[in-house]
Amino acid sequence: MKTRREYGLGTNDTPISESKHDKFEIIPYVEALGEFIEYCETPITIALQGGWGTGKTSFINFIDNYLRENNRDKIITFKFNTWQYSQFNLEHHIGISFLKYLINEIGVQENEKERGRINKILNGLSKAVSGGTITLGPLGYTFPIGKDAETQEDGNELTTLDIAQMISVLRKTMQEVVNNRLSRLGKDGRIVIFIDDLDRLSPEIAVKLLEVIKLFVDVEGCVFVLAVDNKVIEQGVKHIKNTSNEKTKSFMEKMIQVPFKIPVEVYKYESLLKEKIDLFKDNTDNYIKPLLEIIKFSVGSNPRAIKRLINYYSLNMRVMALDQTLMNDKKYQALMLSVICMQLSSQPLYILLIKYKHDEEKILELITQTTEEDISFDNQLHEELEHFNYGTVYDEEIEYNLKKYERFLQLTHDLLNSLYFNDESGKLGISENEELSTDHLTDFINILGYSETTSSGEKTDTIENVRTFGDEEEISLQDFYKERYKYKIQRKSISLKQIDGSLKENMEPKYAFSVVINDLLRDINNQEIYLERLSNPQFLIENNVPESVAKEAKIIEKDDTKYPKCATIYIPEKNKKLKLGYHYNAEAGLDAIYRILYAVTENEYDYNRLKFKVRSIK
Repeated sequence: MKTRREYGLGTNDTPISESKHDKFEIIPYVEALGEFIEYCETPITIALQGGWGTGKTSFINFIDNYLRENNRDKIITFKFNTWQYSQFNLEHHIGISFLKYLINEIGVQENEKERGRINKILNGLSKAVSGGTITLGPLGYTFPIGKDAETQEDGNELTTLDIAQMISVLRKTMQEVVNNRLSRLGKDGRIVIFIDDLDRLSPEIAVKLLEVIKLFVDVEGCVFVLAVDNKVIEQGVKHIKNTSNEKTKSFMEKMIQVPFKIPVEVYKYESLLKEKIDLFKDNTDNYIKPLLEIIKFSVGSNPRAIKRLINYYSLNMRVMALDQTLMNDKKYQALMLSVICMQLSSQPLYILLIKYKHDEEKILELITQTTEEDISFDNQLHEELEHFNYGTVYDEEIEYNLKKYERFLQLTHDLLNSLYFNDESGKLGISENEELSTDHLTDFINILGYSETTSSGEKTDTIENVRTFGDEEEISLQDFYKERYKYKIQRKSISLKQIDGSLKENMEPKYAFSVVINDLLRDINNQEIYLERLSNPQFLIENNVPESVAKEAKIIEKDDTKYPKCATIYIPEKNKKLKLGYHYNAEAGLDAIYRILYAVTENEYDYNRLKFKVRSIK
């Protein structure tokens, strides 16, 4: 049996800080950004932009080390992590906490009188009293003004501070604190403040923290480096300020002067694969290239996703090692990696193949048909996937990912060919008489079974337990809602008797969603009240409409089309559109329609106007 070291037994997801652990070869980018920070004009805010798992914290650690090692005498750095605030429900205190932390860290610890004066000002911003109060938006706090306000010490005399004075004094004080610290560093000295996990805060709180930085701490000598997913901040801006895309962009440019996109596309992950997975060590076999293509297509070069792949693989290989005939075969190792890639990136396709693991002919049909130019394959694959799509079985929308599933099947076909049809030179040697058969799928199907160790077991078990569907029948929306978990809706089967008496038939669920709402708004006598309710997120949420639908509720311009995960419905006679959230499977979509109609019409809607075909789940 191989040793634990030979298998690597996975890898952790802890952020790294030492360059010797840089497996993705990002140090040249770190040095480029570090040099910019050394010599850029200040004040300036830099955003390290990247999504989930792209290595933003490690990037901050590398830059911090670079600056410390190369500029010990002229640059000081501080780190502020917002993670604790999101974990312990302290988000609403983060503005004041950040200012206190920064002032103390920069250098007033040794000056008790100065620290007391500054803390008094900060307390004035964060403490509400029974007198007159005013809300300072960026901080998210209410603080006193007038006779009941906090006071600052001015010699032996106490003077009342109003809101403008508080802001002015605090900003001036921040510059003085920074200047005092910079005077010890000499010419070109600067203070670099790293703020990590900003996107772990709620979008609204993250925006408020940015405004705190801009309002109080945007002073000469300071460089702010934020680790953030821009989409989170943009979402917060739109929600708080109700801005258009153009104005949101302008706000972001004002808050963040230099965006730096984490270069995940050029990360070199091959060295980590070679270190952790035996299969890639000194291996020039022909199947390595298509296997790397599968990895690149599925998990890409995202560090966290790559580590997740390695960990899934390591665990499954330990389980598979119980069978001595499998553990040393590189063919099985390659197949296991490909299946885990499918498990991580194309879960509906993975579940479909698990369902068919006892039907080699069906799996062979799916894998081989992707190589043919068959325009009907899209529909066939969609129907196969939809056949098992009910409740919460799938964790992504299949309609928007069909091309991804097709491509994955093509890559699987290429890998299987490279494993079973090689000539002595290591190149593919497929003749006209050589093609994949069910015999070649035995190993692949065997690996599918082993891979369930790291699958979402509950969902897979649910699929396995559903053996049959009942006969097709037509039901109304109200009948469906009473027992909605009992039915599987048939594709393109929704019909609506519209307000003018005409019949709209053979609709897909998302299209039907828009048609039903549009038809509802054609009721001129009730249009205004219906529209008021439909465009009010709070009303919809309070009346049990799913939050993901309700929170997007808004009246928009007719030509506005930048909402890919929403339904946009034309409003009759208004030359406007209504935007509602929509990214469900068929059953959840019709459930949302029922809840909307119930809430908006106060249960006065004739649900028998909306019918569709279903099959009961046995």
